[in-house]
Amino acid sequence: MGVVVSTRMTTKAAGVFVLLVLLRCCVGISSALEAPEMHKMYVDSNLNLGEKVDLMCSLKRGSLPVTFTWYHNGREIRPEDKLGSFVSFQGKSILVVDKIAREHIGNYT
Repeated sequence: MGVVVSTRMTTKAAGVFVLLVLLRCCVGISSALEAPEMHKMYVDSNLNLGEKVDLMCSLKRGSLPVTFTWYHNGREIRPEDKLGSFVSFQGKSILVVDKIAREHIGNYT
C-alpha cells in the first residue's frame, strides 16, 4: 500500500564527521483508481548543523486523495515531537526543519 522513493545524501556536521542519511517518502492510498508514483526526491548534499532544510515528497501520478506520513528512524513524526513541521496538500508533502541539530540525524521515511 505505497511507493517508496529513496535518495542517498552525505551530510557534514560541523566538519567533524560524515553521515549517510537515507531519505524516503511513504504515501498511503485508500480506494484509489491508480497506484501512486512519486517524483524522485533531491536533497542538498552539503547540509550542516544549524542550517534549514525542506524535504518534499510529491505525487508524479496516481489518484487523489493520498495521505502522507513522515517517519524519523521508524517512528511517526508528530507535531508535538518538534522534529520539524510538515504540511500536505494537492499531492505534495513538505517537511521543514528550521535548524538542523543532532537529533535530526537519521532516516526519514
